[in-house]
Amino acid sequence: MKFEPKISIVIPVYNGFDYLSDAIDSALAQTYSNFEVIVVNDGSLDDGKTEAVAKSYGEKIRYLWRENGGVATALNLAIENAEGDYISWLSHDDIYPNDKLSTQVRFLENCQDRKIILYGDAELIDSGGNHLGRYTSNPFPQHELLFRLIEENFISGCATLIPKECFEKVGNFAPQWRFTQDYEMWFRMGRHYQFVYVPEIFVKTRIHSEQGTARNDKKHYKEVNDLIIHVLETVSIEEIFQNIRPVPVQKAKCYMKIAITLKNKGRIPSAEHAVVMAKQYAEKINDASELFSFYVQLFFYRIFIKEFAWRYWLLVAKRIFRPMLIKGMLLRQKVKRK
Repeated sequence: MKFEPKISIVIPVYNGFDYLSDAIDSALAQTYSNFEVIVVNDGSLDDGKTEAVAKSYGEKIRYLWRENGGVATALNLAIENAEGDYISWLSHDDIYPNDKLSTQVRFLENCQDRKIILYGDAELIDSGGNHLGRYTSNPFPQHELLFRLIEENFISGCATLIPKECFEKVGNFAPQWRFTQDYEMWFRMGRHYQFVYVPEIFVKTRIHSEQGTARNDKKHYKEVNDLIIHVLETVSIEEIFQNIRPVPVQKAKCYMKIAITLKNKGRIPSAEHAVVMAKQYAEKINDASELFSFYVQLFFYRIFIKEFAWRYWLLVAKRIFRPMLIKGMLLRQKVKRK
């Protein structure tokens, strides 16, 4: 039997009448036939212009309206009303290649497990639709996914195809993450589902000055750091690094690896939090050689924490003088017996 699941293309929009028709046209132009298009107007305040564009498509799409609550709430409303087996998110200012859905369905058809999340690359375009370049994502083994996500959000949300059941299991997009609702969702889904990279362009991403992240660069930076700290607090290090030995020195080293990665990315607040978590496990190390290997890592990355140095030398002293002390006591007992 041919694999032809129904796919729901969901398009959230706020004051986006200028690009919305391009997005809807690209959705309706898909060569794959079994799909629906749901447009959610997130309380636009543009004198009805966005609503007029959406309603001009009549019964070709399903049109929903809600009070403004952000991208997450608009996506959630669309997903709750979706009739498809898979969800395909399209931003109102982006464009799908005509074969986006057909390529992804064809890939799934050859998979034994179809409850996986597909992602791919993006073509970057300017406000006029002109080619700027290509964003190439990266394939990673599933056991590295969470660490790689901490490193950066390499998954373009509009290049994904997600089984609807994933949302039923992990929940909706979280509205409190106003600029990183997709990033936060990948962490949740990555703990339960496999992400599979397909090296094809699945979306044309428009770069323009009116994008939310472009207008709120400082808020976005803060929220990314807050999200990483939240992940470090709620996801165990054994989940992030699935092949480590569950001992303090290994956990401390892994948190330091995260800290250095974040520091190199310029995410200083979350890097500092990772150092604090590394310190908590380093304080539980009771072997001088293990603490020394951790201390070398700190020194190599030019991080010096005074407490670790004192703790190391204390353990060294114990290792050197304790045997000497025991030997002296034994000798004294031997002399007394004589």
